Amino acid sequence: MRPATPRGLSADQTLVLVNGKRYHRSALLGTRSAHAPDLASIPSLAIKRIEVLRDGASAQYGSDVIAGVINITPDQPAWTRSASFPSKEYQAGARGGIAPGDRGSIVLTGEYDKSEATSRTRQRPDAIAFQAANPTIAVLNPVQRWGQPDEERIRGAIDARYRLDDVATLYLFSTAQSADGVTDFNWRNPAGTANVYNSSSAFPGFSFRTLYPAGFTPRFGTEFSDYQADTGVRGELGERFRYDVSVGLGRSRIDYTMRESLNASLNAAAFEANPQLRLVLLTHLSHRTGLVLPVREIAALARARGIDAIVDAAHSWGAARHDARRSRLRFRRHQLPQWLGAPLGVGAIHIRRRALSRIDRDPAESANGRDGVQARVHTGTADFAAILTVPDALAFQQAIGRTRRAARLRALRDRWVSAVRPLPGIEILTPDEPDLHGGITAFRLCGLTSVGDNAALSARLLDRHRIFTVHRDGPAKGACVRVTPALFKYGCSGARARGRSGADFSRQCGAAIERSIHARAFQKASLAPMEM
Repeated sequence: MRPATPRGLSADQTLVLVNGKRYHRSALLGTRSAHAPDLASIPSLAIKRIEVLRDGASAQYGSDVIAGVINITPDQPAWTRSASFPSKEYQAGARGGIAPGDRGSIVLTGEYDKSEATSRTRQRPDAIAFQAANPTIAVLNPVQRWGQPDEERIRGAIDARYRLDDVATLYLFSTAQSADGVTDFNWRNPAGTANVYNSSSAFPGFSFRTLYPAGFTPRFGTEFSDYQADTGVRGELGERFRYDVSVGLGRSRIDYTMRESLNASLNAAAFEANPQLRLVLLTHLSHRTGLVLPVREIAALARARGIDAIVDAAHSWGAARHDARRSRLRFRRHQLPQWLGAPLGVGAIHIRRRALSRIDRDPAESANGRDGVQARVHTGTADFAAILTVPDALAFQQAIGRTRRAARLRALRDRWVSAVRPLPGIEILTPDEPDLHGGITAFRLCGLTSVGDNAALSARLLDRHRIFTVHRDGPAKGACVRVTPALFKYGCSGARARGRSGADFSRQCGAAIERSIHARAFQKASLAPMEM
């Protein structure tokens, strides 16, 4: 928001007019609790001149405008265009008009402004101290960004007038904008933010230390829109009488968002709002975006209220840090083909021994005398050939090592994400904190939220770059494209085809997405397809 502050006084002590009509105030509650008009919502190309009255303003307009009066007068142009691309900022605009006969004019103005986040950041001293005291925890460097927010803004204006006769002119002028921005909040230090990291009796079993052991930095976002319209008729009746009758409507709306944080009371409130709830299904690692959820803490909140939780851990075993023994989860299901290399159709179900009594025995298994998981999950005729491969698959993964496997997946993921995240026009849906993702990451191009758009983008990456991704529906703000790093190098037969390492593939993925964003020419790649 850009308010006017003549004389250094509060922004709401300045009257802002557009074409002589009072401009509506922004929904933002600013410094000194001031509601002031947002001058940035008016397209700069639409402005002909700005008139400022400083002395005597309160005598003419009232004591609430002691700082002054600003009147913005729109222009009446021919077609013009403007574009500028300073560092970290992209601006483009167009303005043009038409004349319906010789009695009037209609002028349209549109502008687009994209400002990337700026940074004047150095690592915080308390983050340096925390890293030194906890060398086994990977702390981001820097943990927090200082600078201007990442902002995208679209503005438009219309100015129309039509002379009905010699004594009356009908007029209309309107402005509108839609914008959003994201910036960093303060880093939450596990060693210094007691109100966040200390345990609370209100939520037994919940702890931020298991979810954010390296601390976290919430991302504070705003989505705001403004519009104003004034219409009326004015004219002259004789030399000494002028009239202007008009009506106006203005509105400002701001929605605040907070990402990469957590409110433990939200899950508790959901449980308390549904007293008949007895079972919840939780996903540990989302197959849509790769986000790792705090299922251990949510399950603890549910258990304290007598609610059972079944955890879908299909991607957890092998892709994310998941300590089954410490999680204390009663019911878990795993799929083994995704990350352990077992054949399709092989899975596993785990039920804690003390929770077996909460599930009745299957009638088909009641005669065999067993009282374990098998007696409660009737599988019918099993594919024993596939099941016999599971020990070898587990032995192979153990030979690689969980630490090395996780490090490689994270390195491949970070390689392409670090190249793509700063690009304008792209939204990475998965946070960078190591404990919040397991290699899988999703993205979308700004404005492309339909399933069809993301399916087309996924097909484009495969057809033109031999990069295999999948589109996913389900995130709150629209569909996306999921990128999954591969642990191994792939290859295929053919005179021109060759395998690519995961590092080469991640690098090419970042470059391909960048070219897709800027709509440049794609070069046909003759390499073997490989899953990410």
